[in-house]
Amino acid sequence: MNQVAAKQDAQNQTAVATRAQIQMAERGVRLTTLEEAFRFAQAVIKSGLAPKGITTPEQALIAIQAGAELGFSPMRALASVTVINGRAGLWGEAALAKIHQSGVCSRPPVVAIEGEGDERRGVVRFQRHDMPERVEVSFSIAEAKRAGLWGKGGAWSQYPDDMLGWRAVARMCKRYFGDVLLGLTVVEELRDYPVEPRAVAPPPEPDPLLVQPSNFGAPPIEAEVITEPSQARQQVPESGTQAGD
Repeated sequence: MNQVAAKQDAQNQTAVATRAQIQMAERGVRLTTLEEAFRFAQAVIKSGLAPKGITTPEQALIAIQAGAELGFSPMRALASVTVINGRAGLWGEAALAKIHQSGVCSRPPVVAIEGEGDERRGVVRFQRHDMPERVEVSFSIAEAKRAGLWGKGGAWSQYPDDMLGWRAVARMCKRYFGDVLLGLTVVEELRDYPVEPRAVAPPPEPDPLLVQPSNFGAPPIEAEVITEPSQARQQVPESGTQAGD
């Protein structure tokens, strides 16, 4: 092995050793750099254990970051945050848990389903420390019908009462707990938004002053070392003789 190859091999081994240094804490991995977070996101996608809706390492990385801003560990973030229509959202259960954990309420949120007919509704009652009295937030069948949600396929047909409750939770979070949830929308509401087409910008035209040759970046071609003189090379006449003598 020549010196160049040996040096390259040593550099590769150093890079592998450096990349392997992801710390393990008492509750799992401790991600301290963007590279470590992205490597973890890649591992989650390759494992097949990524939650539904997270299909790329980039989406997993965004979910991890959004969860980290709320104080979640990487795996808790992936279980609590998902990406829908290009937007990060927080599952309703995780939103309620975060509100409870924050300690901002003297009376934590309690969800109930009440009423009959179009007046049937999901209701959330709670009281924050900075509020003089308990607050009630609701979402009714009548509202779901006006929004075109009632009878909609999926959860609205299979679990209509649950969806009334979660939409009430989503409304409460949006109105009263933006400081706790940092503006994240509850997933159960986010899934009801119509899918908006996202325009993909074409790649920018290359700067003619910066255009590289077509073989730029290709691996170098190793030149063949010729140790024997070419048979096609003419013999050099000895001193004092003429060619053709």
